[in-house]
Amino acid sequence: MVFHTGSTSIVLLNLHLFSHNVINKIVNNGNPSMWSKALVTPVPKKAPPTDFCHLRPISVTSIMSRVTERLVRKYLLPAF
Repeated sequence: MVFHTGSTSIVLLNLHLFSHNVINKIVNNGNPSMWSKALVTPVPKKAPPTDFCHLRPISVTSIMSRVTERLVRKYLLPAF
């Protein structure tokens, strides 16, 4: 059996409400355009790269996008 202290319960409740609020906004309005963009950096598969096929694309997305994806995966998907 796990017991939560009062402050932990408040944090979990706020996280739950925040995630529902964000999901509702995404469902009703779509993803914010900033969340759909990524900075793509070519990283060499082997050094030195002599052709474009020797480069691997690494995408860096926004922090809010990654946090929201984790919240959805952890708290909302198990409910379905």
